[in-house]
Amino acid sequence: GGRPLWEADIFDEVYPTSLVRYRFDIENKCFAAPPVTLSARAPEFPSIPQQLSTRMTRFCYPVGTHTDIIAPEGEKGSGPPGSILKIDADNPEHNEVFCFEPYEFPGEVIFVPKVGADVTDPKQEDCGYIINFVTNPHDKTTDLLVFDVEGSGKLEEGPVSRIRLPTFIPHGLHGCWADGVTFDFEQASG
Repeated sequence: GGRPLWEADIFDEVYPTSLVRYRFDIENKCFAAPPVTLSARAPEFPSIPQQLSTRMTRFCYPVGTHTDIIAPEGEKGSGPPGSILKIDADNPEHNEVFCFEPYEFPGEVIFVPKVGADVTDPKQEDCGYIINFVTNPHDKTTDLLVFDVEGSGKLEEGPVSRIRLPTFIPHGLHGCWADGVTFDFEQASG
């Protein structure tokens, strides 16, 4: 049914996380603006296009909880990963969320630019796909999901592809993408 596999009390001892944007004034050694909370869904493992590493970005794609985690400062309480987020650092009111079933756990996403896209152009920064694994420990299955994230509302439409893998991959933390690297079936199967 809809009962989570992990009991909620496991997360009662975890401090909630939030994604916060800080802007620094290097010359004056202070904040250039007040910090802005971008998401309170306990976001973890935010991913951006590799081409934008160390650069100003508008969007990032972390995993998060099913709902916002609001706890008084210094108090514990969190939840398991159950969603994928598209965070809009320019306007958090435009954040997008795709929630999985309570018994499914998404792993870290990887951003893959669309063919011909220049994600270093601010108008094309979200011109791509995010891919990830989602684990279902009830059935011991793992699916590979592909989401189109170009444009407003695309993530919330759900995956454009969901493929059941032939083997169970336990829930993990990290993934990677190697642009242009492919293997034929015989190479991949050993």
